[in-house]
Amino acid sequence: MLDRDEGEESAYDKLNRLIGLDIVKKQIESIIATDIVEKERKKRKGRDYQSGSMHMIFAGNPGSAKTTVAKLFAGIAKERGILKSSAIVERGGMDLSGFGCVVAIREAFLAAKGGVLFIDEAYSMTSDTAVAVLIQEMENHRDEVIVILAGYNERMKDFLKINEGLKSRIPHWIDFPDYTANELTEIFKLMISERG
Repeated sequence: MLDRDEGEESAYDKLNRLIGLDIVKKQIESIIATDIVEKERKKRKGRDYQSGSMHMIFAGNPGSAKTTVAKLFAGIAKERGILKSSAIVERGGMDLSGFGCVVAIREAFLAAKGGVLFIDEAYSMTSDTAVAVLIQEMENHRDEVIVILAGYNERMKDFLKINEGLKSRIPHWIDFPDYTANELTEIFKLMISERG
């Protein structure tokens, strides 16, 4: 663990303490393991080896903890040496579309340098220019920014069809299931307890 005070709970522990989300936790584990393998391959094969990107899609309904997990993932990535910073820059798809989208997207990547760029409702990026610039920046900054695109499941699938380049640059798709009634009850009890 690289940047925590002793006794402070790690982002990894916080993730594992979240109620439910077992599938999500397993996939995050797998992504971290993949990065360890990629780093080892690069070490053995040298500079010529082009490691894969870690960009991902978080798909699920509102309230399924996508933003919370993105923030924790940024912390985990910093703790594990995947990223230089645990910073997370949040943008909405609408913020990065339309007039001025080129500048807005480039500024978002600059702000997220070394950390995570989280784009909620990414399918709101409806202009071809915005999507093309997003793809270009994802490629240009693949070693220094991890992009997480988030939104409703079906709408994210449709968004990926807009441009073939999107699918090829986003290797990880994480489905966020809705909470069960029991899990919601546990969350409610925890909220009551935290508020005394």
